[in-house]
Amino acid sequence: MGCWLSLRFRQSRVPVVCMIKSYDYQWLLLAALSMLFTISVTPQFWSIGPGVIYGDDIERVGLHVRGYYNLSGDRICFGPEFSHFFSKSEYHPGETISRYLNEINFNMHYIFELGHQWGVYPLAGINLSLEKEEISFQNGGVVNIHDSAFGANLGIGIHGAVNKWTFFAEFDHLISDLGQNSLVLGTFYTFGKATEASTE
Repeated sequence: MGCWLSLRFRQSRVPVVCMIKSYDYQWLLLAALSMLFTISVTPQFWSIGPGVIYGDDIERVGLHVRGYYNLSGDRICFGPEFSHFFSKSEYHPGETISRYLNEINFNMHYIFELGHQWGVYPLAGINLSLEKEEISFQNGGVVNIHDSAFGANLGIGIHGAVNKWTFFAEFDHLISDLGQNSLVLGTFYTFGKATEASTE
């Protein structure tokens, strides 16, 4: 079953000074190709589904999608995830700062059955967070600052299955320079076989 964004605000800013870090567009391409691979490979044992996510650092909800491959009698699953948080704006004298965050994860779960159709699982994986801050000044000037950070995911989740649909809730702690705690609620559809107690 399934397994999941992060942001950190800069408190002080000098309007006339701007540092723009290179945005890792190649990682966005890699994530897109990874997700396409997940969807296009033979549908047996594959689970795909959406969710909603909340991050306690950016303090915003977002949209989440993932695709997982199930192994070892559905006890082990892994795959890519993408999360997009809605923007957050803060207003200061003479400027408005808007924050944007996307997160790319590759996580793995090991599922422990609680009973028919129910299971809990620890999760672990890697993360790439892509952050943008847009500073708009009263004089009409705009400064964009891009940042990115790699990190590690640790968390726990619970799921329940109804036929080929699986519903899940997940808590994730991101260890990163752009780290945060996240909560995801979502669902999966499993292609190509009947869903068992542990199917994602």
